[in-house]
Amino acid sequence: MSHLHLPDGVLPVWLWIAGLLAAAAINGAAMWVLRGGDLRRTVPRIGVFAGLMLVGMNLEIVPIAYHVNLAALAGIVLPPAHAVVAVTLANLMLATMGHGGVTVTGVNAALLSIEAVAAGLLFRFWRRFVLPGKAAAVSTLGSLILSTGAALGVIAAGGIDVGRVGEWGGLLGGRPGEAGFRLRDFAAVFLPLAAVGWIIEMVVSASLVRFLVQVRPHLIEEPPRKAGP
Repeated sequence: MSHLHLPDGVLPVWLWIAGLLAAAAINGAAMWVLRGGDLRRTVPRIGVFAGLMLVGMNLEIVPIAYHVNLAALAGIVLPPAHAVVAVTLANLMLATMGHGGVTVTGVNAALLSIEAVAAGLLFRFWRRFVLPGKAAAVSTLGSLILSTGAALGVIAAGGIDVGRVGEWGGLLGGRPGEAGFRLRDFAAVFLPLAAVGWIIEMVVSASLVRFLVQVRPHLIEEPPRKAGP
């Protein structure tokens, strides 16, 4: 869970407005970086990864109620600014399909941007020491842990009773009309299932990176080899 499947009216107004402002600032910085670039190459690559994320986020893995995001993969393959725009476009399109409320798009865009940028930075570090596939797996896991922690932080900041909203409504029990904020209970149920999803996403990202190294090596720079003695 690196983004929130929450309907409109659940997040406090101050929180979703802050999310929109954060997403606007992140994307404004990304567009500033992209200015003057070769749009004939930039736009198609952003579009391809936005489309991949759109497909991945609509395919639920049962019975763990998880779907791959592919935001980490976007951050690994694309430069940070490109990845930020791609995840934001995917998130906006998902909101029109009822995959989370419209007012949640800012928060979700910020969360997915964190995931994508973190994965890219981690990959560029780890690929100096290990093969691209292994670097992609480790980077994907690290970015998912970070973005999931950020998502739980948003839930905590908003005081959301996750046992009664979103896809998890009713899962954690509770009598009608009973109030209570049960983030700890939610985390205890969700995180073990999420860990299974993270492993799946690690395998997917690593496999696709290895494939790209074989067919489009210029997209994935391999670490320089050490000179022999």
